[in-house]
Amino acid sequence: MQGDPALEPAFIAAARRLVERGAVAISSNCGSAVRHQAAVASAVSVPVEMSSLLLVPALLRQLHPKAKLAVVTADSRVFQDDLLGLSDQADRDRIVIGGIEGGKLLENEYMRPPQPTDVADIERCSCLRRAAPRRKSGHRCATVHLH
Repeated sequence: MQGDPALEPAFIAAARRLVERGAVAISSNCGSAVRHQAAVASAVSVPVEMSSLLLVPALLRQLHPKAKLAVVTADSRVFQDDLLGLSDQADRDRIVIGGIEGGKLLENEYMRPPQPTDVADIERCSCLRRAAPRRKSGHRCATVHLH
């Protein structure tokens, strides 16, 4: 989740290879890849969306001004606020971060090669209940899921 700056040239090279092979758009499934958005987008001539976190500002504008938005991430312990792309503290206060750390799903995803996870293990995982935050009213927050 650190978004190591040393990886940026590799992201750019990979994006250029994808375009050379015919890609008409590029996306990523890692939240911290948002740190490389500007560099990758400026290196290629196709649309680039490095992270679903790019949606956070737009989603906040679509929700009721008092509504919260939940961001479910792999490991909330290492999630950093700069990934959200928000400069207004009032907007940041509307974000609830939840992680799936400590569960079988994440454990299996970190294995090389990643291992399948039984649906029953996912359903039993208390980490998913923790990662689906509720407002005090008991209603669920709108949710963005990151891998």
